[in-house]
Amino acid sequence: MNSRKKLLLVAISMIVASTLVSATLLNNFGSIRTTMNVEQSVQIDGHNYDEPVEHQIDAIGGCCYCFEHEVTNQGCEGIWLDWEHYGEPDLDGIDISIVSECYLEHLDVSVLDGMAQYDDFEVYVDGILVYTYYAQGGSETWILHTIDLTPYQIPCYGTHNITIDCIAGTPWQYWQTYGQLGVDTIDLYCGCPCNPQWCDGVDIGKTASEAGHNPWSWGGIEPATSGGNWGGIDDCRATWAPTETTPPGSAATTWASVELTCDFCECDCEKPPMDLPFYLEPGETLEFCICYKLDMLIMPGMYTIWSQLIPAIVI
Repeated sequence: MNSRKKLLLVAISMIVASTLVSATLLNNFGSIRTTMNVEQSVQIDGHNYDEPVEHQIDAIGGCCYCFEHEVTNQGCEGIWLDWEHYGEPDLDGIDISIVSECYLEHLDVSVLDGMAQYDDFEVYVDGILVYTYYAQGGSETWILHTIDLTPYQIPCYGTHNITIDCIAGTPWQYWQTYGQLGVDTIDLYCGCPCNPQWCDGVDIGKTASEAGHNPWSWGGIEPATSGGNWGGIDDCRATWAPTETTPPGSAATTWASVELTCDFCECDCEKPPMDLPFYLEPGETLEFCICYKLDMLIMPGMYTIWSQLIPAIVI
């Protein structure tokens, strides 16, 4: 065998030996495979960036048009946001403003804390628990409870259900005669960008005041119905009474409700615009209005307007 053949055999032997050795060794220690279906963090009215919210308006120069929206931060971090607007053919004669929604500011309820220590109660606004009170007892004392509603961001405009529920659980010994948990007045306030303003209120037990407020599941007017002192007041009603006048003939319920209305703080071009840029906490939803005010001299024609929510850099 000549030297060339010998060298070839040696080379082949070395390649085979190397292959056998490398085939017995690990080239990795396993892997992790992750598939993510990622959802957008900040959305307008639940829409993603590629799903624009659309309005079509038959507009007239000199008029203003507003629309309600909400922006929600589903992410785990807060973010600064801003708006940019552009239009075709242009925005000449169109003033665009972003106006923050007004929210309910506080609720005043006057409730009797009686002698029996059975006057614990909860207050709900539109089904949201906003306040809990545990009675002190010892004497018949009317207490005005001022309940902060700002943490709940309930939009002002519209009709709101106010429910007061006796949560004592056990009727006191004279419940069959008097009922339980007397309420006198309920007043609702709206916190617009201006100072808080009174929206609506009702004097429970005065039928003229109750009219139009849909009183539901209250006891009779006291003390006219049952006698007693009732903290020396002229008139009130109990939320939990053996014979409730609304609805007629109904079984006694521990709660009673009224409806109070805010007929202002709706979307309005006259409101001052919100401060921009703005910060949105994780999990926070901001309700706002976008308003288009048209100049009296605007050129007639078709306009297309884009308003984009963009991340903002705040230094």
